[in-house]
Formats: sequence, C-alpha cells, structure tokens
Amino acid sequence: MDIKEKSGFNMIRKLVFLTLVASLFVYFSSCLKEPQNPFDPSGKGYVPPSVEITSGPSEGETVNKTEVTFSWRGNSDLNEFRYKLEPYPIAWSNWTKSTSVTFYGLNDTSYKFLLETRYEGQTDVAKISRNFKVDAYKGPGLKLYPLYNYVINGSEFEVEVVIEDIPRFEAGSFRISFNKDYLYFVSIQGGDINSRYGVSQVILPDFSRLSIIQQANQLGYFNVTIGILPSASVEYVSSGSIAKLKFRALRTGSTSIMLTNEKIIDQNGMVFALGFTNSAAIVEIK
Repeated sequence: MDIKEKSGFNMIRKLVFLTLVASLFVYFSSCLKEPQNPFDPSGKGYVPPSVEITSGPSEGETVNKTEVTFSWRGNSDLNEFRYKLEPYPIAWSNWTKSTSVTFYGLNDTSYKFLLETRYEGQTDVAKISRNFKVDAYKGPGLKLYPLYNYVINGSEFEVEVVIEDIPRFEAGSFRISFNKDYLYFVSIQGGDINSRYGVSQVILPDFSRLSIIQQANQLGYFNVTIGILPSASVEYVSSGSIAKLKFRALRTGSTSIMLTNEKIIDQNGMVFALGFTNSAAIVEIK
C-alpha cells in the first residue's frame, strides 16, 4: 500500500470513529434527558388538570325534587376536587378524592353547582359549573322555608311557614314540632303576606306570653292558628309567608323542624284540600 492509499484509509477510519462517537453522544444524551412528567407544570409535557360532570341535572334543567346528586370524573388518579352549590348555605368543601355529592333540602329556586379540580399538592386549578332550577312544589300547598338551614351553635335563625297557590286563604292551623335538646323556640310573628297584600293577621295563642313560649319548649311542639282580618280593600290572599318562626341553636348536630296537622280554611269557611305539604326543614348546627 503506497503512502497516498494509506493516508486515505486513515482518513476513512477517522471519519468512521468520529461518526461513532457522535452517535454514542446522542444516544447517551437522550438517556440522561429528564423524562417528561405530565403532572409537573414546569415540564414541557405538562397536561393541565380537567374534570367532567358525568351525572346530575343538565345545564338549564328544571328538577321536580328537593335533592340532587352530582357525579364527576377527573383526567387522572392524581386529581382531587372541591365543590359548592350556590345559594346553598354551605361554603366550599375541603379538597377531596370523592367523585359525587348529594344536596338535600333544596328550595324552589335557581342553583349553580361549582366544581374545581387540581393535582394533589399543585396549585393549577380547573373550574366548571352547572346551572339548574328546582320546582318541586305545585300548589296549592303549605311548606316550611328554607328547607335546609346551616346555623352556628348559639345563634338564632328563622324558618317561615308559606302558603302557595291557595285561592282565597282565610285561616289555617298547624303544629310545629322540634327537638328541644337541639333547638329553643324563641318567637313567632306574622309573615310577609301583611306587606304583600296589605292585610293584618291574628296569631293564636298569644305567643307574647312567656308562659306559652316556656310550655312549647317543655313539650317540644306548639299549635298555631292564623287568621286574616277582614279588609274591604283586599279581595283574596293566595301565596306568601303566613308565619316566621324564630329558634335558637342549643348544640351541634343534625335535627329537623316538623310541620304537621295542617288545616286550611278558605273565605267560604270550607276546609281546603292541599296538593302537597312539605313537613320537614333540616337544621345542621355547627
């Protein structure tokens, strides 16, 4: 082999060697590269958290019951969630792995369900919402309002007795029962039909007497008769609050206020047949 051939052969060997070194460098560099983490917000392969509602009232739906259940699904096993229902009287839930919730004691009104998700320990949050309406009660009827009460121990709160679509309401009687270990009955007064229709009410017995209040709290119930005083300027009363009941929370826990023994009289002196009676209001005391 002459000198020129030997020099060319050596050049080829050098090129092959450099190519091999470069290939090995690329290979080992790729092996040492940090793997992509779809849950790391600082990484190139980051996939943001997401969530979808899988069951529950659809957007804009009107439901005819006083409780609803929502279920949902996140985009990974690392998702955690929190939720809130407006105007339900409870703040945001804690972050949880739960994927469903049921809300009880819903009033006839519009609601907005709010749902958020994030990866465990992360701050990036995805949000979705769902609007719906409750229309559970078709008159004529009698109900307690609100159906769900979230109160602080030691505080006072009001629950109203409401008539709905009762033509020519004249008078009514009912019994209110409560757990005297959890609640103290404070007072009763007329409802908003006074201002709505410009009428005056009479409420019996005379709850301004301390002995009547004391007896109610000893028994855990009281009977009420409410009447509309005659007025030449008012043709009839059909819907609205006929009584506001005030209670004080005595201890933490869950209890209820019951409405029973209902009797409604119309302007003809006839007993009116009710289409529904909502007989219980939930009270959660914290």
